[in-house]
Amino acid sequence: MENSFFSFPVFQAPAGLPEQISGQNARGIALITMSGASDAADESFLEKILSAVKCDLRRDALLIKLTPQKPWRYSALQQKFACKQVLFFGADPVSGGLHLQMELYQPVLFRGQWLLRAQPLSVIATDKQHKAQLWSALQQLFPV
Repeated sequence: MENSFFSFPVFQAPAGLPEQISGQNARGIALITMSGASDAADESFLEKILSAVKCDLRRDALLIKLTPQKPWRYSALQQKFACKQVLFFGADPVSGGLHLQMELYQPVLFRGQWLLRAQPLSVIATDKQHKAQLWSALQQLFPV
């Protein structure tokens, strides 16, 4: 629906939470990825990433796997889990109704939550430049 008041199209955000959510979320960290064929390799890589900042994937975080074409809403996720840091790995924040301009590997503070957009885990795992950019961003989000 177009509205002349806004400089962008206005539409209703999709409803609900993503279907695939795991983890205990003890430290309020959400890791949002796209579900796919490399799920096991991605999880192993995420475990290494989090251990570098003294976090445990299953205990300290939520792993959220998005499925293409399945609607979800960022606000519903935040309302239920109240995450402090949300990292998008290859997932588009706009798909959950979060319309923010977010540069890759540049942490953004939004309503008291730190957000980070990054390349898909499969890209980061095989590219030294992306690994370095992610590490720099993680040091800002998780001072050790």
